[in-house]
Order: sequence, then structure tokens, then C-alpha cells
Amino acid sequence: MDVAYDANGTLYVADSTNDRIQRFVNGSTTGTSLSGLTINNPTAVFMTNNGILYIIDSLNYRVLRWNNGVATIVAGGHGIGSTLDKMSTSNGLYIDTNLNIYISDTANNRVTFWTAGNTTIGRLMAGGNSAGSGAHQLNSPWGIYVDANGTLYIVDSSNHRVQKWLPGKIQRWSPGSTYGITLVAVTMASPKGMTFDSIGNLVVADMSYHRIDSFSISCPQTTTTTIPPTTQSLNQVCSTAYWNSTFRIVAGSTGSYSTAMNRLYTPIDVTFDGYGYMYVVDNGNNRIQLFPPGRLNTSSMMSYPLISNLGSTSSTSAVTLAGLSTGGGNGYSELSDPYSIFVDLNGIMYILDTGNFRVVKWLPGQPLGFTVAGSGVTGTTLDKIGTSYAIYLDNQSNIYISEYGNHRITKWLNGNLTAGIRLAGNNTAGSASNQLNNPWGIFVDGNYTLYVVDRGNHRIQKWISGMFYFTSIYILIY
Repeated sequence: MDVAYDANGTLYVADSTNDRIQRFVNGSTTGTSLSGLTINNPTAVFMTNNGILYIIDSLNYRVLRWNNGVATIVAGGHGIGSTLDKMSTSNGLYIDTNLNIYISDTANNRVTFWTAGNTTIGRLMAGGNSAGSGAHQLNSPWGIYVDANGTLYIVDSSNHRVQKWLPGKIQRWSPGSTYGITLVAVTMASPKGMTFDSIGNLVVADMSYHRIDSFSISCPQTTTTTIPPTTQSLNQVCSTAYWNSTFRIVAGSTGSYSTAMNRLYTPIDVTFDGYGYMYVVDNGNNRIQLFPPGRLNTSSMMSYPLISNLGSTSSTSAVTLAGLSTGGGNGYSELSDPYSIFVDLNGIMYILDTGNFRVVKWLPGQPLGFTVAGSGVTGTTLDKIGTSYAIYLDNQSNIYISEYGNHRITKWLNGNLTAGIRLAGNNTAGSASNQLNNPWGIFVDGNYTLYVVDRGNHRIQKWISGMFYFTSIYILIY
């Protein structure tokens, strides 16, 4: 549903369907789930300058602050409702430089403001008087943004427009109060996310038209501009700015959706990094797409090794950072339902080919892969793997496989194509210290300590090399 990134280029994805936040280290296509979270349908994430992540926990009707594995309620948490101490289903989030919280409370047709440190009650910023198209109303607001001048921008989704609310003129429902100003209301279809690019152009995720729209900015020369730190989306929004009603499509195509690299399918959010790269949550294609700024060269792509060979690619062509298309077979050039990928420092890809019950190794520039784990059929013997959703490689290129269906973790030694070694679990679902129940994400640190998302037991397990049982790190109660 949403993405954010930190100063190191690490990408955080609100994986709403799976009730988790996924973290993708810069240059990697293998994600890990954040620990210490008990969430239900996360819809938005926001990363502050100091590396603290804020999350809309939508169906728990609250906002969480996550820092180093600890989650704290900072807004809401009092159940669903329309009073200002409560939230309903919400889809947009912004944190200003004072750590005040702005929430796009979609189902309540309003935007609320929660002062930093106040978890008791918010106050009304915009809308909140039933759905409508009047200047004082909103209809299913979604993405929100606050510029350096304190001006609030709202994607008023069901009114197919973007609204601007000036600072100091908050919705008070008193005579003479100032309502919202429509910035753009051209032909859009259920727009969702918005941001500004590095020169202040307004960029909107136009969901039902399967495209990203860019509205160019006009700003009088006498005004000043402010550039926020690069860990937030860059903008140069002046206090008297306006945006042209004529827009250009910078990604996707009107009414046309597909899995092609220059197409999108119901994009739901968009953001930029400090280099001008555009990240799009391509919701219908279950992937995160990266669009480079104009034509690339390899020197500017050193932090993105997976796309360093796209020097002549235009900004309308993308590469997939996370999420792979379903393959069509079991040949050496084919995949079937690939689910996880690990890329080593040499650019060699290890792909968990889930539908073919194997791990495939793919050398750079080669048209064919070859099997390095599994036999191509499911089973519980150690020469086979069951339904699996995650892999990891240690620094010796040994392969760790999280076998969801076999309730175990197996290790295939580098060069051994015959059989794996059972590290944890016993092929039977259970909650004992030597058992797992539908394990999912895994991670191996430099000491070969194994960390497992024990999904069916709602816990994170730690397994120290040489031991015969797990230690629970986090128990997730939901």
C-alpha cells in the first residue's frame, strides 16, 4: 500500500494484505519483516529524518512509532469512531519537522492533526462534515503532504482532485473561515498518493487510470523556497505556488495496464529519493517499480547494482525492485511462481522457484539457470523441499530455505546438490522450542545465528548454531 525509505536507501513497504512491514536493504530484492509489530492492514508508512518509522495500523485504528524493534502508539488506539479521539479506516500519513502527526482519516472524510506527545485527542484540519464536493468538504481523502510553510495538500480521491489547505486557517466551522482551495481537478480517476519532485512539480498516483501524472509548478521569482532534508521527498514549494492544469504522464499509460516494464496496474502511491528516482507502489502487479530520472549512466547507478546496465533507459521504463512475475514452466529458462530472490556481491541470483520446488542459481548475463537445491517435486525427505517462501545465503554461499509446508528450515551446503541438512523444525507443526508452524521469513547473521518468522505461532525465533532448540525473541499476539 505504501513505501518509505531512510537515509541509507533502505526501502520500507506497507504489505497490507500480509499484515506486515517489509524492509529491503538498498540493492537487494529480498525483504525481511520488521520485528516487534502487531498490526492489522497497515496502509501508510512515513520515515523521519532521524530514522524513526511511523505506521498507520489501519484496522486497529491507530498510528504506531517504530524504532529499533519497539512499537509505541502515538495517535488513536481508542477504537473506531468519528469523535476526535478516534480514527476510522485511514490511508494517508505525514509527520512534520516537529513530529506532529497528520492523518488522512479516509472513512471519516477528514484530515486530523495530533500534536507530538499527545495521544489523547486530535483536532480537525480539513473536512469532517460528511462526504461532499464543497470547498469545505472531502470525499475519501487519501494521500497527504505538508510543505515547509505548513501548507496541507490532500488527494481528495473520490472528488478526483487535489486540495490545498493554508496554514493558520484551519477548518474551525466559524463565520469567515477559509476552506480548501482546489489545485488540480482535471481528468483523474480515484487518485491516491501524491508528492512533489525536486523542483516542486506535483506528482499524483492516478490509480484507476493506471498512470502517474505530473503537474508543473509556477512560482513568482520574489518568493523563497525551502528544501527539506533528502530523507523526505525533496520539494521546493513556494507559498504562492500554483500548478498548471495540463499534466504529463511520467509513468504508465491511461486505461492500459499490464505487467510490461513501462506499464502499471492500479498504482497506489509514489515517492522520490534524494537522487530523483521515483518509487511506485504498483499494487495490482504486486511489485515495487523504480523509475530512473531521465536517461541514466552507470556512474549514477552504483547504489543500484541490479539496474546498472540500463544506461540508455528512459524515465518511462522501469525495473522491478521487489516482486517477481509468475513464470510459465519448469525448464532451465523458466520459473513457476518465484517467491524469493537473493543476489550476492557478484551479481549471482538465487531464486526460490516455489512452484517447481527448487532453488535456481542464475549467473549474470546467462540465459539459463540451474538447480542448486530441491529435486523439482515436493516431499519431506531431505533431497526435496516443500512449499517455501523465503531463502537466505550466508557468506559461504550456503543456502537456507524456510520450508513453510514442511515446518522446517533446511541448509544446503555450497556445492552439494544432493540433499540438505535439517536445522530446525521436525516436519510437524507445533509450538515447542524445537518446532515451527508455517515458518516464513529468515535471516542469518555473521555468526550464523538464524532468525525465523514462525508465522503460525505468531513469534520470532532465534536459533544459535550448534543448538537443538529455539529461543523466542518476539511473541506477536493478534
